[in-house]
Amino acid sequence: MALAKIRNWMTSCSQEHASCNSLKNPILPRFVVQLRSSPSDQGNDNLNPILRITESELSEKAPYIAFSYPWGVRKQPVQLMKNNINEMKHFINYKSLPRAIKDIIRLSQKFEINYIWIDVLCIVQDDPKVKKEQIHRMKNIFENSSLTVQALNIKSVHESFLLPRNHHVHEPLKLKYNENNHIYLRDFKPQTAPTDSTGNRAWMYEEAVLPSRLLVYYRDQFTFRCGGQTQYEDGCQHESFSLSNPSDSRPLIISKSPAPPDGRLDYLADWYKNILASYMPRLLTDPHDRLPAIGGVAQKVKPYIGGRYIAGIWESDLSWGLLWESDNGKAKSVSRKMERPIERRAPSWSWASVDGSVRYEFFKREKHMTGMEEISRSISMDSIQVDDDGDILNYKILSVSARIFYAYFQIIENSRRRFLVARRTFDSAKNERSDFPTQEELNSSYARAKLDITDEECQHIWVWGLLLSHSVGLVVEPVGWREGKRVFKRLGVFNVIEKFWHSGLNEPRQGAFLV
Repeated sequence: MALAKIRNWMTSCSQEHASCNSLKNPILPRFVVQLRSSPSDQGNDNLNPILRITESELSEKAPYIAFSYPWGVRKQPVQLMKNNINEMKHFINYKSLPRAIKDIIRLSQKFEINYIWIDVLCIVQDDPKVKKEQIHRMKNIFENSSLTVQALNIKSVHESFLLPRNHHVHEPLKLKYNENNHIYLRDFKPQTAPTDSTGNRAWMYEEAVLPSRLLVYYRDQFTFRCGGQTQYEDGCQHESFSLSNPSDSRPLIISKSPAPPDGRLDYLADWYKNILASYMPRLLTDPHDRLPAIGGVAQKVKPYIGGRYIAGIWESDLSWGLLWESDNGKAKSVSRKMERPIERRAPSWSWASVDGSVRYEFFKREKHMTGMEEISRSISMDSIQVDDDGDILNYKILSVSARIFYAYFQIIENSRRRFLVARRTFDSAKNERSDFPTQEELNSSYARAKLDITDEECQHIWVWGLLLSHSVGLVVEPVGWREGKRVFKRLGVFNVIEKFWHSGLNEPRQGAFLV
């Protein structure tokens, strides 16, 4: 019954959605599992298929399934390795495979699809060069698959995702809205995100977003999403959203100006609020995958946002991109404090430099935009070279011209919040402007600050502030000099408290470097 329903959905998709028809014969990945039914499998659920690894020249075309699942173990019982690749090209023992992989093979047979991509069997695990190449291609493997199956109802590869689900809900009530649409009333919200560690693997986010056809097994039901519709096992359905058609973004942009809406802002809102918020709290076995694990999504939205994607920051939205802030374990999906890794993998101005969840307050964007575009034009990243995932290939320095002032932290009585207190400016001795604040006025200028790493608060009493607009900026500390300018490292962000802020602190600007 369940498999018949899925087959009907896939058939309807093929017949009715022109945009999905390109998935009929995609180019096979370099390594795939090929399966053939043995004579004893005919009409028999106790399958014993004939399996082997095939290696193609990236030109052969055939339908294939990509499998997304939680490992749940550090070492898989069966893996593709340099010492067994020739053996596995001839034969894979079906009985030796863990339950989840047996399930996806069984499902592929039911759908009459003879090729499957499974990371543990299709990436040479102990060959760094081949492994890096295959990981780099993963975004294309999932995006181009005829069908991606994602198992979110299990915690380990040793569990079966095809076991009966907990059908504890009533069938939704279907009401006619108009000639072409219906409304579904139900007594619960369908589970669209995992509530435990099952789906918190970072790679599983991209594996769910990129495919054009996705079959997801949750604990209570399964869903099928394609380019046209999203179908639920209990009968609900709705139009599918995609990265090329961002969802519920425009209400976030509240503008009082009569200017026409900027469609690019829809994609930026989706990136800051939906994409990063869903991806950031997730866990990585290898912390160096922080950028690669979302690189495919970045490439997908790049044509709509424009500019280069550099260490997780969009060059076309640079000033705002630098203003990420620590979530410090507040993300709903997983409680995790921000940490700074021992081995540096990205510049301090990038969210990829820390482990944990970050966020952008995009709904406050318009409030802070005054002066930001001018400063954005002063930030230079021209000399930075990046790969497709946004990883920086050369030195990680950007130059900026902004207002810089000296400050210290202070805890206000009955409050745990940290505040920056402006003490003197970077070039106050040279400044001769009549509107420049006096030392007394500096002493009464405050900003609300938030460090990236909470545990570092007590280590930094004296800091610097770098204004990126009239009201927001970065908390930084000096780490050296370069070409006669100070070099700073990011520590956090701050918002000025307008009634306690002297406007003379906003000008003039000085040149500096961020690393």
